[in-house]
Amino acid sequence: MLKKLLIFSILNILIFQTTASTALARDRIENHLSDLLEIGDFETTVSNSIPIYFQRDSPRSEESARSIAEEVNRMLILTGYESIERCQNIEVKIFVMDHSLLHDRSVMNFLSWESMPENIWGAYDSFHDQSTGEFYINGSATSGFTKRIFAHEFWHHIQDITCQTKSEREAEDFSNRFCNITGEC
Repeated sequence: MLKKLLIFSILNILIFQTTASTALARDRIENHLSDLLEIGDFETTVSNSIPIYFQRDSPRSEESARSIAEEVNRMLILTGYESIERCQNIEVKIFVMDHSLLHDRSVMNFLSWESMPENIWGAYDSFHDQSTGEFYINGSATSGFTKRIFAHEFWHHIQDITCQTKSEREAEDFSNRFCNITGEC
């Protein structure tokens, strides 16, 4: 009995260690945005030199993109963005899209879905193009909630350019502070 328990324990440790070491592995995908740009049919607006892409055939996506564009300058001021001590320079691109496109795993296959909940409102990624922080925002949200999502993802960008570990708790805290200060969410 003891021998079986020992073998079982060793097998569990080996399986766990193998799974844990490969679960975090991630490959860079060349041209990771090609399917998204082809299927999304995006139009672009620019706010403070930040391109904001929204789906041409989606009034909700366009409305959400305009809400974000209105907040970019306030976000830059509130975070002291221009004077932040950076460990790396990363440009920003914002993609606002319908819920169905954001959740289409065959198009958005470059995101780390295994570390996300089933239903997301936004995501930040700088893995595939390390010179660009890409925000992916669900354009199906209300204007106020879109601003909250934008604040949350923007904080992940701040964590990225300052080489801090990404923390969902800190991003959520920042989005709450942003909403309280601006009264917009």
